[in-house]
Amino acid sequence: MAETTADVLRTAAGPDLFRLNAFRVTGLPTVADHRAVRQRRQQVVAAMSMGADVDRVPSDVDADEVRAAFDRLLGDPRYRLVDELFWLWDVPGGDCGCPSSLHSEHDKAAIAHGMALDQEYSKLDPPGRDRTDLDRLWSEAARLWDGVLRRNATWDHMRHRARKLGDRRLDDTVVDELRAGLPAALLRPLVTLAVASDNPEPLARIVHGWTGRSDLAGDMLAEAAGPLYETIETGVRQTRELLEAGELDEAIENTRGLPITLLRLRALLPPSEFRRTSNACEVVAIAFNNCANRVFEECGPLDERSDALLNDAEALALNPQTRATIRENRDAFRENATGLSDLLNQITFLARSGQHQAAGNLAAHMRVQLAGLPGAVAEIDRVTSQLRASGTRVTVGANSGGSDVPWSAILTVGALLLGACFGLADCDNDSNSAPPPPAVTVTVPDRDRAEVVWPAP
Repeated sequence: MAETTADVLRTAAGPDLFRLNAFRVTGLPTVADHRAVRQRRQQVVAAMSMGADVDRVPSDVDADEVRAAFDRLLGDPRYRLVDELFWLWDVPGGDCGCPSSLHSEHDKAAIAHGMALDQEYSKLDPPGRDRTDLDRLWSEAARLWDGVLRRNATWDHMRHRARKLGDRRLDDTVVDELRAGLPAALLRPLVTLAVASDNPEPLARIVHGWTGRSDLAGDMLAEAAGPLYETIETGVRQTRELLEAGELDEAIENTRGLPITLLRLRALLPPSEFRRTSNACEVVAIAFNNCANRVFEECGPLDERSDALLNDAEALALNPQTRATIRENRDAFRENATGLSDLLNQITFLARSGQHQAAGNLAAHMRVQLAGLPGAVAEIDRVTSQLRASGTRVTVGANSGGSDVPWSAILTVGALLLGACFGLADCDNDSNSAPPPPAVTVTVPDRDRAEVVWPAP
């Protein structure tokens, strides 16, 4: 018996814990001896091979499941003992000497648990009143099982059954291991369904609220949700690698796929209680921020993706300092976008109002002064090209250095330059602009040190 009893419990404790219980599938009582099991197998297998219906064999199981159930009852005795633990005890022929109330209480717990699991599994995401009724059924199952687990008579019954089976492999330690592992086995099917659900919050709430088992519930959900955490960590790493490789569009697409997994994690393991979830929120928010920064750097302030990405970053971040920094970045990007748009509008206004020389001089002045602002020169050239294509002249004369440039435009250019240097850590540090301040760093707590350079406000 290489498997431990804990392994046996873990194997049995899936969503089909009750549906495929060997006693339910075969129609045998939990007190059936080996002879009765062998006789029943011969009868059932023969009938099913001929396509006949068999009394007390459920219609929702197939021939392979029936054979597997008989194999469990006649094979490793620990599997049989586990199936007994999750099926009905109040049956004729018992000689365990248990208190009269024990079998009834145990069977009520097993029935409530089996009904809840069956309905949850079949409906997946029950709406409205169905959800309320199911929550009540789960609460009743948890309460009943808690009472059964606390009774010493429960484990006296299991020791009696182990002796009755007469198998040398069933010593007293097997029952002790069943007692230690049963709380996790009761929760495991629900944990499995919660992690697999597209709407895990209701199921996770039931797991966390299981009577007296909040620590165990959190540990089991965290273990089962391991692949979700890995998906987040892998996705954030891929975003960083794509940005480093210059694949901006692919980085943005990759990052935008992460919140779906993150929302499932937050429903299963709330960030207020689980540090790893909180860290996952932070690193995804930082990934959105970094994509926004790269959009600004490569495409300029008029690319609206920066604003949308920073909105997503702020919505995902939990740390107040992180959220404040993201807002400061967004404000700086918006200020640059507004300033550049105003100047481009001034060029267009001057050109269309007949002030062709002033329009040309302003464009030339902006090309020089805003050379360090990402995308600014390209936007200026785009506007002047569109004006010329529409028949509007933009004349650049000898005084293009700025004598015919409106003072309001010069002031706007200065403010825009100042905003650019404060908004981006890598703003050009030429003689016409102030040097950028030190970059702000954000450190993800309780993980390997991960510093991310943010644009300083």
